[in-house]
Amino acid sequence: MNKSISSAPKKNEETYQLLEQLDHILKRPETYIGSNRPCTEEMWVVDESNIEGPKIVKKEITYVPGLYKIFDEILVNAADNKQRDKTMSSIEVDIDQEKGEIKICNDGHGIPVRKWAQDESIYIPTLIFGKLLTSDNFNDDKKRITGGRNGYGAKVTNIFSKQFTVETCSKEFKKVFKQTWTNNMRDPQDAIIAKAENTKEFTRVTFTPDLKRFQMDTLDDDHVSLFKRRAYDVAVSTGCRVSLNGTPIAVKNMKDYMLMYVDAEEKEVVYKKVNNRWEVGVARNDHNQGFSQVSFVNSILTSDGGKHVDYITEQICPKLVEHVKKKSKAAAENLKPAQVKNHLFIFVNCLIENPEFESQAKKQLATEKKNFGSTCVLKTDEKFIKAIIKDTGIVESVINWLEHKQDAKLQKQSGSKTSKLKGIPKLDDANDAGTKNSQFCTLIVTEGDSAKALAVAGLGVIGRDRFGVYPLKGKMLNVREATTKKMTENSEVSQLVKILGLNYGEKYVNKSDLAKLRYGKLMIMADQDQDGSHIKGLVINFIHYKWPNLLKHDYIEVFITPILKVTKGSEVISFYSMPEFEQWQASTPDWQKWKCKYYKGLGTSTAKEAKEYFSNMDRHRIRFKYESTKDDLAIQLAFNSALADDRKDWIKWHTEDINQRREQNLPQDFLYRLDTKEINFNDFVNKELVLFSKSSTERAIPNIMDGLKPGQRKIMFVCFTKNLIREIKVAQLGGKVAENSAYHHGEQSLTNTIVGLAQNFVGSNNINFLVPAGQFGTRLHGGSDAASARYIFTRLSSLALSLFNKNDEPLLSYLNEDGMSIEPEWYCPIIPTVLVNGAHGVGTGYSTDIPSYNPLTLSNNMKYYIRQERERQRQLNNTHSEPRKYSDTLTLQALIPWYKNFSGVIQLLDNDRTRGVINGICAKLDDQTIEITDLPVGTWTQQYKETVLETMLHPKRNDIAPTILDYKEYHTDTTVRFVVKLSHDQFAQLRQAGLHKSFRLQDTFKLTNMVLFNHNGILHRYKTPEEICEEFFMVRIKMYNKRKEFMVGTLKSQSLKLDNIARFITEKIENVISVENKKIGAVVDMLVERKYDRDPEKVWREEAKKKFAIELSAHIIHEDTDQLADLQRKQEDEDVDDEEFDDSGKKKVKTSASTTTRVDTTYYDYLINMSLRNLTKERRDEIIKDQKEKHDKLEALLKRTPEDLYETDLMNFEMEYRKTTEQERVDEMSGVAHPTTKKGGEKANKRATAKPQRAETKPAPHGKRITPVIDPALIKKVNEEILKRSKEEKSTEDKKTIIEYLVKEGVTAEEITGIMQMRFKEKKKIVPTTEKKSGESGESEEKKLNGTTDEHGTTDEHDEANNISTMSGGGGNDESDIVQEEIEPKRNAQRTAKAKVEKYVGDNEDDEDDEISIVKGMEIDEVESDYMGSDSETEKKLKKVTAKPKQPRKPISNTSSPAKKKPATKKTEPKDNGTDSSPKAKKPRAKKEPDSTPKKAPAKKAVKRSKPDDSDEDEVVLDISDSSTPNKKPRTQRGAAAKKSYHISDDEDDEDFE
Repeated sequence: MNKSISSAPKKNEETYQLLEQLDHILKRPETYIGSNRPCTEEMWVVDESNIEGPKIVKKEITYVPGLYKIFDEILVNAADNKQRDKTMSSIEVDIDQEKGEIKICNDGHGIPVRKWAQDESIYIPTLIFGKLLTSDNFNDDKKRITGGRNGYGAKVTNIFSKQFTVETCSKEFKKVFKQTWTNNMRDPQDAIIAKAENTKEFTRVTFTPDLKRFQMDTLDDDHVSLFKRRAYDVAVSTGCRVSLNGTPIAVKNMKDYMLMYVDAEEKEVVYKKVNNRWEVGVARNDHNQGFSQVSFVNSILTSDGGKHVDYITEQICPKLVEHVKKKSKAAAENLKPAQVKNHLFIFVNCLIENPEFESQAKKQLATEKKNFGSTCVLKTDEKFIKAIIKDTGIVESVINWLEHKQDAKLQKQSGSKTSKLKGIPKLDDANDAGTKNSQFCTLIVTEGDSAKALAVAGLGVIGRDRFGVYPLKGKMLNVREATTKKMTENSEVSQLVKILGLNYGEKYVNKSDLAKLRYGKLMIMADQDQDGSHIKGLVINFIHYKWPNLLKHDYIEVFITPILKVTKGSEVISFYSMPEFEQWQASTPDWQKWKCKYYKGLGTSTAKEAKEYFSNMDRHRIRFKYESTKDDLAIQLAFNSALADDRKDWIKWHTEDINQRREQNLPQDFLYRLDTKEINFNDFVNKELVLFSKSSTERAIPNIMDGLKPGQRKIMFVCFTKNLIREIKVAQLGGKVAENSAYHHGEQSLTNTIVGLAQNFVGSNNINFLVPAGQFGTRLHGGSDAASARYIFTRLSSLALSLFNKNDEPLLSYLNEDGMSIEPEWYCPIIPTVLVNGAHGVGTGYSTDIPSYNPLTLSNNMKYYIRQERERQRQLNNTHSEPRKYSDTLTLQALIPWYKNFSGVIQLLDNDRTRGVINGICAKLDDQTIEITDLPVGTWTQQYKETVLETMLHPKRNDIAPTILDYKEYHTDTTVRFVVKLSHDQFAQLRQAGLHKSFRLQDTFKLTNMVLFNHNGILHRYKTPEEICEEFFMVRIKMYNKRKEFMVGTLKSQSLKLDNIARFITEKIENVISVENKKIGAVVDMLVERKYDRDPEKVWREEAKKKFAIELSAHIIHEDTDQLADLQRKQEDEDVDDEEFDDSGKKKVKTSASTTTRVDTTYYDYLINMSLRNLTKERRDEIIKDQKEKHDKLEALLKRTPEDLYETDLMNFEMEYRKTTEQERVDEMSGVAHPTTKKGGEKANKRATAKPQRAETKPAPHGKRITPVIDPALIKKVNEEILKRSKEEKSTEDKKTIIEYLVKEGVTAEEITGIMQMRFKEKKKIVPTTEKKSGESGESEEKKLNGTTDEHGTTDEHDEANNISTMSGGGGNDESDIVQEEIEPKRNAQRTAKAKVEKYVGDNEDDEDDEISIVKGMEIDEVESDYMGSDSETEKKLKKVTAKPKQPRKPISNTSSPAKKKPATKKTEPKDNGTDSSPKAKKPRAKKEPDSTPKKAPAKKAVKRSKPDDSDEDEVVLDISDSSTPNKKPRTQRGAAAKKSYHISDDEDDEDFE
């Protein structure tokens, strides 16, 4: 025997065992029911100790997972029966804690009481509860939505029970069954079966858990509370009535169940039953606890969630992320859905077909989404998503968390007080910075390195111990709108924090806290221009946003330098603001003799000047003084994005204030006076920073008259004055513009503007004012592929010359800058060019978006208006005359956007004419091929290829199939042609969805943001393009009247001058007069005696200057060459040099005998200084010929009306336009029809002739063009907007009616204010604030130019309340009716608006007095203006007057006879609050229209935009102010818009600004 082999062990020593399955379950329970050992864990349990009722709370308990599982198996079985029997209505759960007995019963269909077909000795109830691995769920082909799966279920409960009893009644088999098992299912008792007589069906399971196997003696409170919680779960998951120990559970639905979990009000939880299989609830969760969820799958509690919960959160979280980013863009830049998920408490109750779980414990669903058997679509449910955003507070919770996270991140970059800093090379640190003397140190922050050099030069005067210098790179980051990431990555912000020693966590409440900083003062040294003001504001905003208390400690200072210096001899005057210079200019008659130097930047100053500045620190160092919350609100106004609407009013108010001051000859207000030592932040914002905002808006938004922005107008001004009809390099033209138009910005920006004026591809300009000679860009890249400015040439186009008639130039109002006359405030083309080429721009507070229109349509409509004006004039002159007959018929054509060479379709929506779609062109070539031959305007070819076709052919995600097979390109620089290949399925799918939509060939546009400066320089929002045309025509026809009058006067003066010259020559030849060897005085006396006229042209210029309020010298620049201008400048310099000065620097007065007669003699210089050549026969004949021509021209002009002149210009333009268009078409076709030049024999030539080169770039002739269909989603959205707008209009009308009723009833102003305050408060509580679109504001109703309302008979109160002038009066008189109406004071979440009472004055067609008084808004607060810095306004009064209905009025010219008006009475009560030492502008007084005698208009100065006097009717008004004097004399309502003031509540949230 081999002794190496061990002998077999005895039976009782065998290590390998074979267990029965029942024994295995008892031995290894964790495989089937989980652990049988007690564990401590946080669980949701029922807390019945709450006073308000039972709550489900999460607390730490000790429980046995196995015991919890066997209870749950029986409970889930009862719930499953609900799916088998929909009539089941109740479940009873009884827990006897003392006995340790649990009883669960349901009233659904009973278990079939019959024998098992495979073994008739076993009944079905015995099989289900007493035999392992038995179930009706093993057939996976059957779709089931119950909880059982593996065949253990209730059997494991039986196995782990000392006693287990099942009872059931089967109505189908009319039997009652009862059987009991003991000893862990080992000892079954015989089943008791009896007949069922009128017994209701039920199934009841009673069991006593074997607690010893769970290491327990009794059922403790923790387990009972956990079991009770499951009873609540079943109540909500099944919808059955559940009773617990005989007491019904008071949970009716999922929402009641959710409120047991969350500490919130009912309105703060959102619930939706999506369909019969899905219920979803959402509430806010404490993000510190992580994501929370309660979910059920077929009544099984999935405590760990699973795929079903992920399915819901993946739909909700991205939507919340999208909204959070909109609401707080700065905070949510890198926000991820997983981060938002932590703020959600999700409740899900669903039914899943054949569910699969991660384990037998069934805590987590493993079934994939595609196998759910149903869907729950939430991401497209806008109402549900909106409710989550609005009601739950999740969005606010996320934002608060992000802000806290940002603060923690910023805290890491805080500075500290240290004497030496490393790693900031551009810092010139003060020697005492960071030491015990740090609070006496000042950091000078400069605008760029050149400004730093200036400051360092100045430090040579004041020393380096307590002054440091740090240069900024241009404009500082706007931290109020920046994300934390941008702030931390921005080197200037982080370095400035370290330099100053600022701590993000420090509040700096007390002034002593400044000792913690490295510098005790921050001085801003920026350019003195408007961009420099913006930099100052950004630095102030940086400190105010993070450390507002520093402003209260006088922490910020500013170092001012001159923006302009004028010199004359040794006398030098410095100006620190443009209004200050303009005031000096107006008060100095001979200011032209002074030399003006504009200091564009600090770099313009020399080192010598820098030392002068710093040696006089008292003049140049201005302290910022914090006075009140007005300062905080002013900074918020300038930089808080939530106050965009207020900034519109802010800019508008400032513009109106300037115009009113100019009209009343008051000086403009400015900050830095000679005695100015400190200013407050409110004044800085409202007097200096507003100039930048206004300038930004002016640079971005064009004028209605010429459609040009200031930069474009400067270019056209130089082109016209220099008569650039020959080609010139774009770079050279840029230099000329900068030299001759006072252009103060970058050269690159200027040349880009020149290129933009010359571009002519589709989508750029319908009429390019400059000719593109070279590569000026194509539609391939939208113009960005233009060549460098030094390679390309340009010149004035013939169409520009025909649009801008040179005869208008003398009548324009030219601006003045740097002591030189520059471009006019606007040109006056013959058609509204703003509609020809469109306009797009974004400024401070305002934006504009105007599409382009057909120039010929606009020309036609202008001719239509001309005929209407002729007819109106005819009726005025002779009411009985017959209407003039025309050979052709003109109709007013509808204005629909149009783009030159665009072959697609543009259409307005039928339900909303303010919106439309632009469709490209696609055509079907065959069942698998389409061609795209045009793209929507603004979609460039290369961009379309990369973003659309490439993504369709090569999707970014691998799980997305391509939607096209291939595409080919056949386009050129001017045409588009893509040929796209698709499969049959792809074509059918895309065709069903809409080919235009699928290929992104449909774009939308709006006509709701047409904002322009009107002819008075006031921003105005126009409702329709027709309204723009009407206002343009009113001004244009008025200009033609002026032009004719001016031309007649000019021709008369020229003719008279030639008559005098011809007579003088004749009398000289005939020796009638003699001038030889005579003094000039004697010659002049002789000419006067013989009745020679003083220089007629010179006399006319003087008269025209007064009559037309123009500076004639301004428009004659193009007649002077550069050489002549240099000679004139040289002569002026010599005149100044020749002047003698005394010892004190004052100019000596020269006396001469000739000075007394010089003025008189100059009027006869045209005769005395005549050349001898004029006495020759040839020259005399030429003069006589010119004399006759001038008289003929004058006679012909007198026979023509202004309307005739207008029509002639329009016809000339149309001829030139058609000629130019035809030439462009010929040039384009010439490149297509040429055959190839390749040589390859006769066959090759035939092929080339048959198929021209580039013919493939044209659309295929056999292609079937596909008709575009407007996206139904767009129509639905528009309908919703219309409904919303109508509700808002109705609400506004209701408020207006209420106020008018109160006024009629004699309610006082105080009482009305109280009522409206209460209504606004109620509205704020009930109605949410709606977000306004970019470019919009709280607008008011307005009167149209023709005196009519819109096509619906109503006016839109959401349009901007701007002044629109109507032209009336004759003889060149300029009288304007400023009509303005505002229905309600604005209010949003950030501020409460205070508006004033204004009256509405209208005229009917007969020019009768129509007076209607309405309340424009009531005072909401008695507090003065919070951040406007304005004076208190005089009290407003109101008179009830019955209004006559207004009639439509046609456009009129200034030749109409004025109507007679009643005499006006006015009482003015100025009131000054003492906040400003400068004179305050008064509101323009109400004026009547002139009688038959027209008044001469005052002379206009060549300055900025001006606004004519407002014209209004006077009326008696009823006092509703709080004045107690009833017999007070009435005052007329001032016609100009009342200065608005606002109140921003201190307790409301501040939001960020752009």
